[in-house]
Parts: sequence; structure tokens; C-alpha cells
Amino acid sequence: MSEPLYQLRDVTQSYRDRTVLKVDHLDIQAGEVLALLGPSGAGKSTLLRLLNFLELPSAGQISFRGQVINGANPAPLAVRRRVTTVFQRPVLLNRSVWDNVRYGLKLRGERNGDAAVASALEQIGLTSYARQQARTLSGGEAQRVALARWCCDRCAVAG
Repeated sequence: MSEPLYQLRDVTQSYRDRTVLKVDHLDIQAGEVLALLGPSGAGKSTLLRLLNFLELPSAGQISFRGQVINGANPAPLAVRRRVTTVFQRPVLLNRSVWDNVRYGLKLRGERNGDAAVASALEQIGLTSYARQQARTLSGGEAQRVALARWCCDRCAVAG
């Protein structure tokens, strides 16, 4: 088996003096499906924020593709751009699918993003939806638009 995508070792997350998450050992393989179950306040959202590098752990370390992330070594921008969360109900603009996918590039002033948008739509299987209004999409289609937006942004940054 190859090196895990994520490795968490002795990870603790505390807010003020309250510990909300404690993970002794967790390995997540690339392509693995992981379900987080538990009552409110069990730390599910906190774990997702840590895995997305939106927060640093209070203690312990997270390794992503072998790169150690902790309080002394925050995730560099290139690593943070490799990870995203697609929410149950993603936020989309009241515009076309194409405009939603291109939005991040527009914010950065990217003028030549059409090839990246087309590539992202093709990767996610949304090419035929490009001119459709986002508000008319099903929940799953809206999630795919959010994923295409992330893919487009990654392609443009890498490209």
C-alpha cells in the first residue's frame, strides 16, 4: 500500500480551555471514502477544517502527502489549493454554470481562463450545462459545479 494521503498523529484541537477533538492516529488513503459520524459537538466539523488546512491543530501533526503541517509548519498555499470541501448545498451565483466556474479566475483578474473553464467542465461532465442557469440545477449538479470551480482554479494556477 502507498503512503497515506493524510496522516494524523496525536492531533488535538482546543478552543480556549475546551478540547473539542482528539485523534491519536488516523491514516486516510487517496481515493478512500471516509464517513464521519457522531453527535453534535463531537468534532466532525473541526476535523474537516483541519483536513482543509483552515485551522492548525492545537497539538500534534497532520501530514499531507508526506508534508508535515502543524503550528510550526503551516500549510503553504500550494498545499491548501490541493484540498477543498464541497458542501451539501454549495453557494452558486445567480448566473450561468460557465460564469460560476470562471468566478475565481475573474476575481484574480485572469483574462484568459476560457480553456481552464472548458477543461474543468469536461472533467466533471458538465460541458452540456455551460450556458444553463445555476439556479435550475439539481443538488448533485450544483455540487459538481462547485467541484468544477475548484478544478478550474487549480488548472489555472498550475498552468
